Amino acid sequence: KDIAHSGLKDRPAVIRQWLSLPAKHGAQLPDSGDGWHILERQLNERKLRVGAHRHNQFAITLRDIDADPTAIESALAELARDGFPNHFGEQRFGHSNRDKAQRWVERGQLPKKHDERAQTLSTLRAAAYNAQLDARRVADALHTPQPGDRAMLAGSNSHFTIEAVDDALLARLESGDIGGWLPGKEKSALPPAVSAWLETADAAQQAAVQYLQKYADGGWRALTVRPRDLQYDWQDAHTLHLAFTLPRGSYATAL
Repeated sequence: KDIAHSGLKDRPAVIRQWLSLPAKHGAQLPDSGDGWHILERQLNERKLRVGAHRHNQFAITLRDIDADPTAIESALAELARDGFPNHFGEQRFGHSNRDKAQRWVERGQLPKKHDERAQTLSTLRAAAYNAQLDARRVADALHTPQPGDRAMLAGSNSHFTIEAVDDALLARLESGDIGGWLPGKEKSALPPAVSAWLETADAAQQAAVQYLQKYADGGWRALTVRPRDLQYDWQDAHTLHLAFTLPRGSYATAL
């Protein structure tokens, strides 16, 4: 419990990340072990907290590609310019988290264990957000702000309600995005697009949202995200190396 991290990285990967532990244990910690090696040590005044980092950097090699390189390069250019749908990746849900969470909705109860309670609420919120995002994507409205939408400022959790869509707003959104609802206790009115999605959602989804509105805190998450420093290199005709930076909470698998 004394070892802390800002975010856990993917298991099937070569990764570099900061971990923290009380300084009194530093002298006992070897420089390397089975599958790990300490690159750097620093003293700090406090332990790491989840989400304290701003970004994650990725370097991924895609192999056995069977597609037109020109089409892929065009898609990458569009992705760098307009961003990509900011889905929660499948790894957020694990193998059976959705089914387990839905059973708690059916019971109308919260799990007693803290970890299971947190996992249940986060799974339901992520699933509801993804469904809302997909509905907006089908309507071709991911990049089209509407009156009543929430606008989010890049690099922060700040957001404001869009009163009218004009040139000034569009200029502000060049460095931000439209926010998607993370269902929970919401004091202000929901955007019309969110209300429309909720009205057409199936019974299970509506029940999950009602459950979240009773037990979870609401929030907002950008519907799209733009990768920083996107670079690519063809190592051969079927192997592409990608490197990019994403803000915390966004998934390389979604990119």
